[in-house]
Amino acid sequence: MATIKDVALKAGVSIATVSHVINRTRYVSNELEMRVTKAMNELNYNPTDSLRISKKAKTQTIGIITTAIGDELLNDLVQGLDQLLPKEKLYQIVTLLFKGNKLTVKDIKNYQQHYNLDHIIIYDCLINENFDQKFNPKFPIISIGQKQAICHNAFCIDLDYEGGLEKSLKHLIRSGHEEIGIITYHGQQSFNERLRSKTNQLFEQFGLPHKHNLFFEIGKSETEDTYRLFFEDVLKTSKNISSIITMHPNIMIKLLEYANQQQIKIPDDISVVSVGGFITFPLMHPSITHVSIDIADLINCCIGYIEEVNTNQISKISSNLIALESSVSIARGPFGEKAQPPQVLELTSEEVKLLKKSNYSVAVSFHCAGNVWARLHEQGMKDCFNNLGIKMLAVTNAHFDPELQSIQQDGLLSMKPNAIVSIPVDEIKTAESYKRIAESNTKLVLINNVPEGLTQEDYATCISVNEMENGRIAARILGKHMLETGRSNFGMVNHGAAFFATKQRDLTVENTMKNDFPSLNLVAKCQFHNLSNVYDVCREMILQHPEIQSLYVCWEEPAQQVLKALKSLGREDITIVTTDLDYEVALNIARGGNIIGLSAQRPYEQGRAMALAVANTLLGKKIPSFIGVEPYAVTHANLQKAWVDILKEKPPKELTESLSSTQAGNNHVWSHDYEFSEQKK
Repeated sequence: MATIKDVALKAGVSIATVSHVINRTRYVSNELEMRVTKAMNELNYNPTDSLRISKKAKTQTIGIITTAIGDELLNDLVQGLDQLLPKEKLYQIVTLLFKGNKLTVKDIKNYQQHYNLDHIIIYDCLINENFDQKFNPKFPIISIGQKQAICHNAFCIDLDYEGGLEKSLKHLIRSGHEEIGIITYHGQQSFNERLRSKTNQLFEQFGLPHKHNLFFEIGKSETEDTYRLFFEDVLKTSKNISSIITMHPNIMIKLLEYANQQQIKIPDDISVVSVGGFITFPLMHPSITHVSIDIADLINCCIGYIEEVNTNQISKISSNLIALESSVSIARGPFGEKAQPPQVLELTSEEVKLLKKSNYSVAVSFHCAGNVWARLHEQGMKDCFNNLGIKMLAVTNAHFDPELQSIQQDGLLSMKPNAIVSIPVDEIKTAESYKRIAESNTKLVLINNVPEGLTQEDYATCISVNEMENGRIAARILGKHMLETGRSNFGMVNHGAAFFATKQRDLTVENTMKNDFPSLNLVAKCQFHNLSNVYDVCREMILQHPEIQSLYVCWEEPAQQVLKALKSLGREDITIVTTDLDYEVALNIARGGNIIGLSAQRPYEQGRAMALAVANTLLGKKIPSFIGVEPYAVTHANLQKAWVDILKEKPPKELTESLSSTQAGNNHVWSHDYEFSEQKK
């Protein structure tokens, strides 16, 4: 009598595929189905007879009872068992669809008797609360996703959903989220109570208030209309909800469908994280942040129970949080206020007409000009001011000298502009100059930092890149690169001045490396106060700590000095991640040099936002005290597009030729993909 294994061999497919054709438990292409059917006919294979006489043939039948037909984790499990179980023991796997509400002892007995099962695996099924604990089957039962064994001769594999929720919550809270919605399936009371308890515990740990009404439950088999109304209610519960965690990837798929229908932008409007993931999540746009189960661990655990080498009644499967594009950090201002997007500054056509009639003027004070960052800020402001009829009286460059900036700003104030846009050289040393502006009739719009002693009433707004996301992107490019290239030790070159923005960015880099890449070691940090001493402080740090293999450098200008220091030491093996894009840094990346990636501000967009903030203020409108512009991740893979998007011009010939050369020759170009795994501790 032919077996399912014989059919699989003749058809040239896996046993799992034959099982799917027989049981209609998963889509199989017409071509494969025809091959399986032909093989069954040629071998006179009757699947029902085969199952019933499997004992005589000494074939061991494993029945997987599930509600999750088509689930990618289940498919991986079936294929893994099929490939790794000992072939000589003639195991065959059948996937059995459970259509009931909650699994009972009677259901299990029926499956076992009808299919003559030797082993039962229960996956993604709710267990009846009145399940008979005294039930003592002669066949072993493996329950995946349960916290405890359901009866005698039963084993459970804990997928650690609470741990997945904890990873997701920590990821979001550390990214600045405070109001986080959690969606799970209802009908699993004890499980959901544990999730609520874990949520409360974590919010208390981080000192945050927790709103209990942000925990939501939905049925597994609801209609599309029910899901639509459900998600509407979720988002109406709190206008400040900034992120959602789904406790099953199928819920995430429904949420993404709803967001697409309602034109909700992820992550611009809301961040999302899934506990449990599909193989397609990293390929979506945006790619979905998710907690991924270690499938190899799960397969080996099941085999251990089937082969009776694992006697532990309870096993726990490890998981990682894969941080992708669907979750972003929320920027915070110097007073802890949540950043608002620059879109809140857009003007109506009537407001533009009014501005053009008003003969307003503005002056700009840069801490340092002459670089790409300042040039694009100035251009963004100039283009916008020209469209609004606002005259730019002067633009000054303090050359990182706080005394010079104070003198320059007094000069600008004497010109009596309607507004001054300024970025402080030093928040402390220039404070008195800013107080004089605040006490005058001139409106003040700040870039990146708020000088010491100023309150939110002293200035119209502060506009910055989202520095938390800026630091997080830089850290993840660095951490992923180090793991992929077998590195373990890194150092940091930080700005030593009292700059809120750079301190927030540097701290975020350090915390992200610590939390997301715990196997990597921060060996040393050095600080500089002027660009002129970057070379010396970096060189000294490397001499004292030659074990350093990679560096974070706070922005692109000091990064160029670091490159010189490394070259002088013959340490061009040390790789660098920095922030902000200019020609020298881009060329280094294009050539496959030390710099392997960066997180870039969008200076033109930030300049435009500053001009719009001035306009709103001159119109007497109250605007948010902190505006955050999202940064841009740049690696060798997207460098050419990033150049156009950020710098608003075609990339120079030397850059494109260098990119083509390294792509063609694969000149030790470092890792490019912007997706990251948060390592388990």
